Amino acid sequence: MLVSERHHDTALHLERQLLRNIVLLKQLSLFPEDTIAHRVSDRVGSACLVLLKVSVSPYDRDAYAEADWVAFISSDAPTLTERLLEHVPENVGVVFKVANDADRLVIAKRYATEQKACYLSYTGKGQVERDVDVAVTATPGSAVLDIFEKQGHARSWLQALLDAGEVFVCILGPKDQPQSLCFVFRNYGAVWEIGGVFTAENSRGRGLAGKVVRTALAELAIRSLLSRYQVSADNSASIRVAEKLSMQPFMTLTHHLRSPVESKQT
Repeated sequence: MLVSERHHDTALHLERQLLRNIVLLKQLSLFPEDTIAHRVSDRVGSACLVLLKVSVSPYDRDAYAEADWVAFISSDAPTLTERLLEHVPENVGVVFKVANDADRLVIAKRYATEQKACYLSYTGKGQVERDVDVAVTATPGSAVLDIFEKQGHARSWLQALLDAGEVFVCILGPKDQPQSLCFVFRNYGAVWEIGGVFTAENSRGRGLAGKVVRTALAELAIRSLLSRYQVSADNSASIRVAEKLSMQPFMTLTHHLRSPVESKQT
């Protein structure tokens, strides 16, 4: 997955710390014509801001209808973050998505915001063995795609990734009536994300989700790819899966909404 020429230099810089900057890189790649990138630097380090139009992002359009922009920030120092905020549009709604406390403090000092969400990201740590009962496939079938669509993962989106060879599915049980499953898709470059983890109601509480996620991690390791497993901070079941598989947390991403009526603080 490549970024457009207009964002090429910014992407090259962000790729130096791929997992840390995976969220910004994903936006530049998915929405090249609807993102604006700014980068500043000094002797301390560097910082990047990626502004995304809310109207083109299905998740943000549904979650933050009152906002016009999403502001993603990755910064080495608070002084650099302050400089980036000069490029954030005023007098419109903005959702700040940040991954460290220093940036959160700078934003809170400048704007009145409300935290709306918190997501944890993990990556595989060390070697894991796939479960022999779990199938890995690029042809999951209609019933499986129906399950993912009911979770909010558009069938057309998944089918396009399947056609491009950028997703595979881990299934425990028959394809027409799986006990547990997940899909793994190319996020950016060598980073592939594990999503859509699902266990049938009558099969829950037996550790089956851990089996499909473990198999996904093993398959990614075989392919020499990096894994990302993102969960909401209030999803204790998914967090337990990550912990039982000894996955390494690498990011806590929080969403902070500045409403359109908030003016710049002095």
